[in-house]
Amino acid sequence: MYQFTGSGLSGTIIVKFEDGRPNYKKQLEANTNEARTAFLQRVANESDEDALMVSWVRWIPDAPIPLQRLVAKYGPQEKAGFSDENYQPYREWERKGVSAYLSDDEKNVVRIDFAFTKDEQRKAWLKKYQFVPEWLKEEPAPAKKK
Repeated sequence: MYQFTGSGLSGTIIVKFEDGRPNYKKQLEANTNEARTAFLQRVANESDEDALMVSWVRWIPDAPIPLQRLVAKYGPQEKAGFSDENYQPYREWERKGVSAYLSDDEKNVVRIDFAFTKDEQRKAWLKKYQFVPEWLKEEPAPAKKK
């Protein structure tokens, strides 16, 4: 994780990186699929610059922001509830990759987490590795009844 603050920057920005190499090395050890071996070797041995991927970006504004501003920008939230980690109220716009954590009165946003959507992740995998992993593939739409 990296944290950024300073003049010219409103609030604090935190960037969380993930390193998939340890997981890929475990998969490589257990791998029995010859076609997958070359890919696993490639990603297990990537440099820090190539292997580290942004998991999410958090913005903590200097002052709370009225929730209505996010609703005006992103539309009605898709999810609302309380965080499992600290019971803080939140609103989520999953299709946009935005989660807003609120004050106890649920009127102001005290932090916003930005994550990549599944569509953005699929595009990145296609660009970088020329395929989409199973866990990111789109689920088929349910059959329509006539």
